[in-house]
Amino acid sequence: MRRGGTWLALAGAVLALAACGGNGDGAAPEEPGLPPGLAERLANESEAVADKLDAGDQCGAAQQADVLEDAVEQAIADGNVPDRFQAELTAAAQKLQNDVNCPQQPPPAPEVDCEELEGQKQALEEQKEDTEGDEAKELDQQIKELDRQLKACGKGNGEGKGNGDGEGDE
Repeated sequence: MRRGGTWLALAGAVLALAACGGNGDGAAPEEPGLPPGLAERLANESEAVADKLDAGDQCGAAQQADVLEDAVEQAIADGNVPDRFQAELTAAAQKLQNDVNCPQQPPPAPEVDCEELEGQKQALEEQKEDTEGDEAKELDQQIKELDRQLKACGKGNGEGKGNGDGEGDE
């Protein structure tokens, strides 16, 4: 069974109902269904969402669900969907669109101002010269953390000249 089969089944059922347009007794429908081309197009759009989900393409499925919902809105606006199907068809397309979403990308890492980090490190090193004991150890920890951050800048490794160019004493 396809992932999210409940809402896909709902969408498929609504599309099938809308495409039928009759009551199944062979008599002419009281109100026409969807034009056959439109019903087939909407069914294909719904199937494309399911195919993308099956392929593991969540973002592609979300985009395809948007296409389907837009197609339903346009068909209704064009007068191609009888009144009795509009609410149910719209609700099914919107549910599909709301259920299938591209995972939100994590926010970008904040940019590091490497020059500011280097200045903080130098200030801590100067402060450390005048301290002893636990306070000096605390400053060492802070300097090490700044060195770690500076490595991301390509500067300093905590073992060199302290000039921030990443070169060691040679």
